[in-house]
Amino acid sequence: MQRLSPYLLILPAAALMAILILFPLVRGVVMSFTEVNLANQGSMTFVGVQQYMKLPDDPVFWRALGNTVKWTLGVVVFQYVFGLGIALLLNEPIPFRGLFRG
Repeated sequence: MQRLSPYLLILPAAALMAILILFPLVRGVVMSFTEVNLANQGSMTFVGVQQYMKLPDDPVFWRALGNTVKWTLGVVVFQYVFGLGIALLLNEPIPFRGLFRG
């Protein structure tokens, strides 16, 4: 029982994390294969891969994909450069360095 107790203590948090991560993931995958009509109280009609077949011809998809890639690259580069700059600055002997590190 002593070897099992750490896992039993972690189980509620792990179950909550699984629910918070897996439920939206599965729901998103299911919804990607359906057509949802929000005007009709969210009725869902299964359409299979039909929506995925339309993607290459949709200019809105390509614009959204381009915006997502630009945003992601911009944010990652900014955070990397900013974080590296702050780390290098806090490595120098400046006044209140301990306070800034904290």
